[in-house]
Amino acid sequence: MISPEKEEAVNSLLQEAKLLIHKEIDDAYEKTWVAFSESIVESWTPGIAESYHYFGLIFLNRGDYTAAMKYFLKSIVSKRTMGDKRGICASCINIGIIYLHLRNLESARNYFQEAYVAAQDIKSEELEMKAVVNLGICEMQAENYDEALPIFLHTLEICKKLKMEKEMALVLDNAGIVYGKIGKPEEALKCHTDALRIKKKFDDKPNIARGYGNIANFHYEKGHYAKAITFYSKGLEVCKAYGAMDISAELYEKISNAYALMKKFKYAYLYRLKYEKNRAQVISEESIKILSTFEFLHRSEEKEREIEKLKEDILEKEELLNNVIQSKQRLPLPEHLKSLSRREIEIVSFVACGLTDKELAEKLTISTNTVKTHLKRIFSKLLIKNRTELVGMATKIGIIADPLKTQSPV
Repeated sequence: MISPEKEEAVNSLLQEAKLLIHKEIDDAYEKTWVAFSESIVESWTPGIAESYHYFGLIFLNRGDYTAAMKYFLKSIVSKRTMGDKRGICASCINIGIIYLHLRNLESARNYFQEAYVAAQDIKSEELEMKAVVNLGICEMQAENYDEALPIFLHTLEICKKLKMEKEMALVLDNAGIVYGKIGKPEEALKCHTDALRIKKKFDDKPNIARGYGNIANFHYEKGHYAKAITFYSKGLEVCKAYGAMDISAELYEKISNAYALMKKFKYAYLYRLKYEKNRAQVISEESIKILSTFEFLHRSEEKEREIEKLKEDILEKEELLNNVIQSKQRLPLPEHLKSLSRREIEIVSFVACGLTDKELAEKLTISTNTVKTHLKRIFSKLLIKNRTELVGMATKIGIIADPLKTQSPV
């Protein structure tokens, strides 16, 4: 039985993670991992389920759809055992969004319909609006613009009524896209400009990048390719700071196309290469197979017991991992290492095992630039100059990564 103090601490960590997801995604991951570990130790199902949901949001914003799908499905399984219809509804919406990104409109519609029914059942106008606007996006992607626009204009009024300003930005953007498709460019630009203003107010980095992309699309379709490239490039700057590979891939492709139309084929080729590189990281053929497997397991009642068994095995391994980590934390650290954060000590341990920056990035699911930033801070704190000195110091005091760390969820 979890104590009220521990429950409050876990909920506080998850709320902090929620605020950081669109700003400092590595910090959001760190806080969610701590909340998840505490929930595992206490066997507190609500904390475990909510942590799975936040892991899903983190990976969705990184553009890692395979990992995001995995955690949203885990969240649904846990929340079904609790009878948490609101939580199930939220996870269904996010799984639908993943399928939208993958252009699988049939699966996306199924999840949004499921979320809409659940939202009506619990009488949540907010979740009902989110499900409806995403159904509108499905119609837009199917090029049913006459059906999509009334949905967006209706949900825009709901957003104003409920004072849902962040959601209003999403609806404005999609209304702008439809206006552009039906030959109303001035209305389109106004929608996109208003949406970008709201996103900047909330420092919503992934959607700020998309906002720049939407304004660039307007100039692109008007034939103003140089101006379009300027806005696409602004979006890329935001993506690089945030690490959103999926949005980066889209923007690289758009810039490549714009340069091709300007007959600057050298730049068109270079940006096409960047697009292919980012696109390969976002979704591969193997990832599509994995997603199909997840979908089958989720929808098949015969496989439900296998999911539960898999969940039990994962929780057992994660609890073992948590015990190992906690036992290591009890070991006294030398004074000069106490200034290091938990993540920095983790990085030191993997460097001591010989991992490269790229391998560290893959292991910790962060960018190589983030790894380099961590290492610079570590060198500064420990007053050393390079990795060789760091490895020597780590080996001397016995900070070596545990092999079990490779089993932790990402």
